[in-house]
Amino acid sequence: RGQVSAVDDQTLTVDTPRGEQLVFVDDQTRLRMPGVENPSLSDITPGMWVVATGFRREDGGLQARMILVISEHLQRRALRGEVTAIEDNVLTLETQRGEVQVFTDENTRYRSLAGDGQFSLGDIEVGSRVLILGRRGEEGVALAVNVILLPQ
Repeated sequence: RGQVSAVDDQTLTVDTPRGEQLVFVDDQTRLRMPGVENPSLSDITPGMWVVATGFRREDGGLQARMILVISEHLQRRALRGEVTAIEDNVLTLETQRGEVQVFTDENTRYRSLAGDGQFSLGDIEVGSRVLILGRRGEEGVALAVNVILLPQ
């Protein structure tokens, strides 16, 4: 995940917390962008924030299977981790920053990068890898705006 710094014919250059990353796009790559039906690589411009999933190429680049464009506002409130517990509407995640509890509510939206179709809190299991885009709620708790199930 990171901010796009360049867009070429079939690649994005993305500035990530770990440095610059080349992200390769082909006809197997699915693109999702809020408010844009059937987005293409030409809809992505430098400055946009993206989350890309796929597999590592021999040259060190990422062959993208899914690219999701997200707002900078939500990007700065992103948590990525593995679900270690689920209790009612609360997900406990193990993240790079340690254990975090994230609350969901009736306004939380769910999306799966692993496939299409309907997806809900009930589809998340302990061991699932997720990206949570959210905000601080009352008393400093994390409240999920979007829960994105990542491929295993």
